Amino acid sequence: MDLKKVLEIQMQIVPEIVETINVRYDILKTIEINQPIGRRVLAFKLSKSEKIIRTEVEKLRDMGFIDIISSGMIITDFGKDLLANLDILMSDINNLSNLEKKLSDALGINEVIIVPGDTSKDEYGYLK
Repeated sequence: MDLKKVLEIQMQIVPEIVETINVRYDILKTIEINQPIGRRVLAFKLSKSEKIIRTEVEKLRDMGFIDIISSGMIITDFGKDLLANLDILMSDINNLSNLEKKLSDALGINEVIIVPGDTSKDEYGYLK
């Protein structure tokens, strides 16, 4: 069974899995871009409560994806590997691959890469 099928089955039985993945992906990506970053700044950048951030950050730390140091949170090597794989998964979940193909065809160019975010709100174009 391919991974896409596994994810579809998981989404049927645990529909909130996509939201959880999205939240944790956003946290990891924001930490990666802004590291080291404190919890309060992270909460502000993601427009989430500090309580939600604290809960998710503790889980990510316990799983070994981030470290918390005196100057803030940083991504571990394990977290970087996960994030690289999540970039691909999130593209599929958000149906970006199909949109990239359609845009590529419409523009008559070889490749289009769509990244999440809004550069008018954040210099990196990632934050929502």
